[in-house]
Amino acid sequence: MISAVQDEKIYEFGDFRLIPGEDLLLHNSKQVTLNPKAFAVLTLLVERHGHLVQKSEIIDQIWEDAFVEEGAISKSIWFVRSVLGDTSKEKFIQTIPRRGYRFVAPVTVLNDPSEFLSKPTELISTGFRLPLLPKDDETDPEFMPVKEPAAANGSGRVSDPSVGTLGRSGILRLSALILLLAAGAVAAYMFYPWKPASGVGGSRSIAVLPFRPVNTANRDELYEIGIADALINRLSSTEGLIVRPLSAVQKYADVETDSIAAGHEQKVDYVFAPYYQMADGRIRITAQLINVTTGKTEQSYDFAKDVSGVFALQDAVADELRNKLAVKFGAGPGGPPTKRGTNNEEAYRLYQLAMTLVAKSGPVNTQAAIEYLERAVALDPNYARAWAGKAYAHAQRVWGGRGSPIREEIPRSVDALQKALSIDPDLSEAYTVLCGNRLFFEYDSDGAETACRRAVALDPNSSVAHLAYTRVLDSRGRFDEAFAEGKNARDLDPASFVIQRQYANVLYGLRRYPEAEEEYKRAISLSPEDGPYERLITTLEAQGKESEAFDCLIRWYEIRKEAPETIEGLKAAYAASGWRGALSEWIRTIEARKSPNYYSLAGLYAALGNKDKAFENLEKAYQERHLLMMFIQVNNYHFDLLRDDPRFTDLVRRIEGK
Repeated sequence: MISAVQDEKIYEFGDFRLIPGEDLLLHNSKQVTLNPKAFAVLTLLVERHGHLVQKSEIIDQIWEDAFVEEGAISKSIWFVRSVLGDTSKEKFIQTIPRRGYRFVAPVTVLNDPSEFLSKPTELISTGFRLPLLPKDDETDPEFMPVKEPAAANGSGRVSDPSVGTLGRSGILRLSALILLLAAGAVAAYMFYPWKPASGVGGSRSIAVLPFRPVNTANRDELYEIGIADALINRLSSTEGLIVRPLSAVQKYADVETDSIAAGHEQKVDYVFAPYYQMADGRIRITAQLINVTTGKTEQSYDFAKDVSGVFALQDAVADELRNKLAVKFGAGPGGPPTKRGTNNEEAYRLYQLAMTLVAKSGPVNTQAAIEYLERAVALDPNYARAWAGKAYAHAQRVWGGRGSPIREEIPRSVDALQKALSIDPDLSEAYTVLCGNRLFFEYDSDGAETACRRAVALDPNSSVAHLAYTRVLDSRGRFDEAFAEGKNARDLDPASFVIQRQYANVLYGLRRYPEAEEEYKRAISLSPEDGPYERLITTLEAQGKESEAFDCLIRWYEIRKEAPETIEGLKAAYAASGWRGALSEWIRTIEARKSPNYYSLAGLYAALGNKDKAFENLEKAYQERHLLMMFIQVNNYHFDLLRDDPRFTDLVRRIEGK
């Protein structure tokens, strides 16, 4: 661990005071909390302010002999920046690509330990809590650059008329404050909202599967997802137990799900496989707690309860099972009751059915989900989660690249989103959709990042919120942070195809092509029909693997069920003129379609050195608000050939609204 300074040293920067010897970070005399590693990283950077601190040095001093990846540093840097309100302008911490970090804000060193006691100190456990999203016509002061320190008075200390000597009363205040801070630190730790996403430090991980009916003729989806949701909610705040979120396990609602296979997919220590049976006004629950490594059932549960109201029954069963599991894992009190957002059981049923379909994606599933959600909000117009789900489903029809008209779907998404936020301004799901809409359709990176930070702050266990934030960071070229955020999302939902694809995209943006290749292949294995073949092709091409790139192109066209003559044309072109011939024929096949992908065409023309045609198609993609236009600076190998052209600079300027 670091040991660079004496305990009595205090550092001031902006409106912050850092007291390493007391493990304190104060903002305007109010304590803000960081996890121990993030606090240690901040301390090291501040101690070395103005100097580059190498990543290897951070690992050596903070993690000592432990084996960690660079992503651990990025994750800690992200935590620190979140608490400092440090934006992409890097006012406090500057990223030195591929090397390390430098603390760039002015720092004043105080040597009197009584200084920080001259003002009352209020303990606030902030964790990931960030300011509310500002209105479009307002500037949120919490996201403004932090003020510089006041001018020094010649004594090496910042002028502060309230500073005095400690004295006898000061000693009493110090003793009382130490006790207060100690108690507060314990409280902050106990209620800190973030938990690691995979088993570390003695924690055990578990995936709670949806409840499955013993008799499929007498099933009720409201119990299957609803009880699982309630149980996950109670277990998620259990100390020492890491629980996969509902979004990660909804896909296992099918009766024939292999429980152990699901556990392996979710990379957990245990899988909880429950079943239910309804008869004579009672529900009988049987469940198995399975050790995924051994495949053996370690405990079984069997009990029955009277069927009363659906929500009351869900809570009663969840409480019963949570208490039984607590005995097994030696856990403390569970989480609060589930916040469903509605008292209408049928609206809740329709919402759960819809979100299960949204998780499966695809145009048919998404359309059915929208119909369910429209019925849900008709039953309960104040159901904010259903409105947010509807906003997400409409946006997904465009995000999924299924050809849904953007001018029809996005206004519907925006309308539903406004209704959701007007009902519940603290709904994480709504801010996640807002983040995506602002990034992809408004080309508003700042607004998208603010919305995503809000979504993650409201629900740190939402893999969808972390995914959205990863996309924003990726689009801005902040790859270290994007890598850490993408890992957070993947840890929360290891079997998600879209999360895996985005994780690979970050590696692609980092130009770590061999690693990106492996991750794209893993994404394809998760969803062969929707796999990122085009990006894998480009990744192989960037490594000089042109024959493999061509094989991948043919495989992709075969999966898409392209016409045999189209595939034969590609093969003939490759045989005659190699990879460049295949590129030219690939362009012809795209241009022959009713709705060409202008973004793809731009990349292919750039690869052939035809800049004029590349920019012609980029302009068309821009006019159509193509989803990937926000990524042209970072995530297309072919566009590296265009970056020195003034037309590229002009296009970037227009996208950024400058």
